[in-house]
Amino acid sequence: MVRVEPQSIAIVGGRGRMGSLLGRFLSEAGYRFTVVDRLEGPVSWQAVAESDVTVLAVPIPTLDDVVRELGPFTRDDAVVIDIASVKARPVASMLKHCRGEVIGTHPLFGPATSTLEDQIVFVCPARGERWVGWLTSWLEGKGATVTQIDPEEHDRLMAEVQVLRHLLLLCFGRTLMKREFDLAANLPRSGRWFATLVRMLERQLDQSPELYADIGIHNPASRDVAVNLVESVVSTAALYASRDRAGLVELMNEVSAYLRSARDAKES
Repeated sequence: MVRVEPQSIAIVGGRGRMGSLLGRFLSEAGYRFTVVDRLEGPVSWQAVAESDVTVLAVPIPTLDDVVRELGPFTRDDAVVIDIASVKARPVASMLKHCRGEVIGTHPLFGPATSTLEDQIVFVCPARGERWVGWLTSWLEGKGATVTQIDPEEHDRLMAEVQVLRHLLLLCFGRTLMKREFDLAANLPRSGRWFATLVRMLERQLDQSPELYADIGIHNPASRDVAVNLVESVVSTAALYASRDRAGLVELMNEVSAYLRSARDAKES
């Protein structure tokens, strides 16, 4: 396979926080790129598609429209890459409307990140093989961990490790709010574990609420995860309500055994 290097890169949505971060990483690596953003006026999709690499760093709800507008101008020898936090629908849209190679990616970090070192980037090579080699080499060369994954598997995994976390912390905060819990008075006497949960919630809420809403709404696996969480909370709360000590102990032992089996499998 002949190694390719991009002579031109376009970042669509390059004025956004993730687009700006990506631009900084590319600039540090010595790549020339063009920033394209609707905030600056009408976009010439024909001009965008002249680039070897087109990166779509736009909000999830607008991604499909952008792909439809860009698609007719794309080149057979170029590549379109998205960085959305969901993968099945964006990849399907790019495959349908774009020519050339298609790669779905999900950088598992936010715009406050200062380096690619030790960061996880999911990569979904959907069509073609030439450009994914360049992308992987560049990311790994900067210290990132590149994980190739199927788009549907990615969405299931993110529903479990990302959406579920968002749900847990948001519901934790909402419960405190409904109980009129006095954080200022009680946090100093709450203990480390509780304080850690509050800090995690604060960090989550420092991020864009629109992005977190889109991650949950547009991930097709979110609904099942939410249903499972509700079922778990309701059934566990019922054990407390009925003062079923034996049932609670059994449940805790079951969950403990689940965690222990995973730990043992990793160590073997």
